[in-house]
Amino acid sequence: MRLTLRTLLAYLDDLLEAGQSREIGEKISESGYASALVDRIREVMRRRRLTAPDPKSPNSGLDTNSIAEYLDNTLDPDAVADVEKVCLDSDVHLAEVAASHQILTLVLGEPVDVPARTRERMYALGPSGKPAGSGALVDEEGDSQFDSDPSVTIPSRHAAEESKPPNDTNGETFTKTIPDYLKPVPLWRRMAPVAVGVLVGAVWLAVAYVDPSIPLGKSSDDGNTVAQIDPGTELAVSPEDSIGNDPGLEAAIGTTPEPTPGQQSEPEVVAANKTPRDIAQLDGFDPDARPGTATVPMPAVPSPQPETELASTTPQPVTPTLPDPTPPPVGTSVAAVTSPPTVGSSVSAPSTTVALTTPASVPVKPETVVVPTVPAPEMLYTSREGVLARKTDEGWLTMPHRTAIRAGDRVASLEPFSALLEISSLDLLIELKGGAVIEYLGATEDEQVSLQLLSGLISMQRRSSDTKTEPIVVGLRLMDEPCRVTLQSQSALCGAELNMAEANAYEKDLGEDRYTGGLFVVNGRVGFVGKLAGDVRLVGPSWFPLTPVDRRAMAESDEQPPLLTIPDWLDASSSRISSTQRRYSSRFQNEIDDEQPLRDSIPSIVKSKIPAISELAVKTMATTSMHNNLVQVLAEAEFLEARNAAIAGLRRWLPAAPENRETMRASLQRHFPPDQVDTLYRLLWGYSEDDARNPATSRLLVDWLGHDSQVIRQLAFNHVYRLTGQRYDFRPINPANQRKVALDRWYSHLERNDGKLLE
Repeated sequence: MRLTLRTLLAYLDDLLEAGQSREIGEKISESGYASALVDRIREVMRRRRLTAPDPKSPNSGLDTNSIAEYLDNTLDPDAVADVEKVCLDSDVHLAEVAASHQILTLVLGEPVDVPARTRERMYALGPSGKPAGSGALVDEEGDSQFDSDPSVTIPSRHAAEESKPPNDTNGETFTKTIPDYLKPVPLWRRMAPVAVGVLVGAVWLAVAYVDPSIPLGKSSDDGNTVAQIDPGTELAVSPEDSIGNDPGLEAAIGTTPEPTPGQQSEPEVVAANKTPRDIAQLDGFDPDARPGTATVPMPAVPSPQPETELASTTPQPVTPTLPDPTPPPVGTSVAAVTSPPTVGSSVSAPSTTVALTTPASVPVKPETVVVPTVPAPEMLYTSREGVLARKTDEGWLTMPHRTAIRAGDRVASLEPFSALLEISSLDLLIELKGGAVIEYLGATEDEQVSLQLLSGLISMQRRSSDTKTEPIVVGLRLMDEPCRVTLQSQSALCGAELNMAEANAYEKDLGEDRYTGGLFVVNGRVGFVGKLAGDVRLVGPSWFPLTPVDRRAMAESDEQPPLLTIPDWLDASSSRISSTQRRYSSRFQNEIDDEQPLRDSIPSIVKSKIPAISELAVKTMATTSMHNNLVQVLAEAEFLEARNAAIAGLRRWLPAAPENRETMRASLQRHFPPDQVDTLYRLLWGYSEDDARNPATSRLLVDWLGHDSQVIRQLAFNHVYRLTGQRYDFRPINPANQRKVALDRWYSHLERNDGKLLE
């Protein structure tokens, strides 16, 4: 398939078949001119104030009909070269053609679905009319529009009027043609909800008036007044309030002498706060055991009394209270409540009471009481778009927007999306870039907020208008190393990068050099304190390496490297996602099932026929540690991009822990032939520059370029290209004859370097 401008536009707008798209993508990556043209097309389409070609100008260069035929692929081959030459020489015409091609792709790719009922109603409207006595519509110049087809006849307005019933008036005909949704709503339909509401209210009032269990402030038959209970009033229960002379309830409430006139009864149990305890919650109370003629007199309302606590006569488990000066949690009711007797026992022993410090509706075990030293500030997920996943017992689940992140949560921002996390109490905005994984640790006495960065890119920005604000201390744990970042100025903006290192030698433990990264300061003053380096103060723009080896070297030097270029992921003015990538990311997000764990929905997305979407799904697997699935992707994936993403994820995971070695071998044995397991396992560990200077190892890597397995060829070529920087037009997915020509060039490379990949 030839790489022309029209083919390039079809590739950018995703109109090609999977095989054609893969072939064009390979040609673009091999050709520097094609890659530059792709960047130029995207740039001119985003450029502002770019004029449009004047169709009436004789120097416009192209005719609109020629452009239309070119986009429709109906232009003569001789004229195609002229059109493309004009577009390549003029940014105006190139932007016009590319934008028109993109718009037509979106419009024609998603046709409008017209309901059958709407189509029938449009046909029922009939023609708009024609001159009397004519059988065809006439345009402005007087030519008939249907002369070529005499069978097409449209009834005239007079014929339509003659066909009307004699008793049909114009008003009635017009009313019948009005659609139902345009007709006014009848009065009975508008008043129906109001009538239903009034009826429901009347029924409720009637039931409340008749039911004696609902107090309405009315007088009972024996003259006692049943008053309404005020939720904010403290109540004391007396033995006269027992229903049906229930002995269990009398024992539970306790005996209180009847007060004399003019005196208030001294309650035995006094509530310690304003929250009343519902009598129906006491054990032994049966609300249905009510005589038909009995009425319930309201208990007397006591005056405020000092808090009393009755000593328990029998040993009872007491819930431990929080130590002073920490106040009890919100909603905790502290009251002395009389414990009821055991069912079936005689009611002769005095009543016992236990001081409760937990809500009655939520029992808390003593061993689950946790005393937080410093409350964690509220962190809110505020992004309006994107995908943020939280790790739970069921697996990784996507989080709804405007969701709070609790201390102890581990979250991951899936590529290519970014997630905004806001701590409003600190005026702090944290952004997780695509592929970042963090764990929210809460706060400590020395750190107002604490995070653990496991991988990826994260930015932190203060948004305070007060010039006298105190510095914000952020605990930033790099893997297992405790570090601290201090945002000192009110407009401080910084970012941290932590990339997991890939394996570079056979079964070698990377140790402390298992990651690389840096701390970048764009604005303001930022301080950094780590285990491997002392107190470092940075003033933007500047940066400081986080890689352990480089950090030690920088700690011994007094100089700080300048920040010559702001990284794209920290530059708000740069857009990291193109329009094509945005379209793919939107499709990828729509295919994720928010109701299921990612391990259930992502494997099916890997099988997508679009290489970009399949690659995003594989990167999600690597971000959320689905390593068993990555081995399956390596064996079954259709596209080169998906396999490369799986290889990168496995090579970062393999040296992370010693137990991963046996797990990797077991997974390879399940998905690959037995004779390929050892080769794949060795290739996944990688090779160093010392291996590339070994003739035997160099020869083995080049021999693997000619292996029958495409996965082995791809792994071997990745190492050879990384070590030498040479391609020699070799591609693992090329046909055998093309691979043979490129393989001969690699053997010639070994001969020139005495059998070594590197001199």
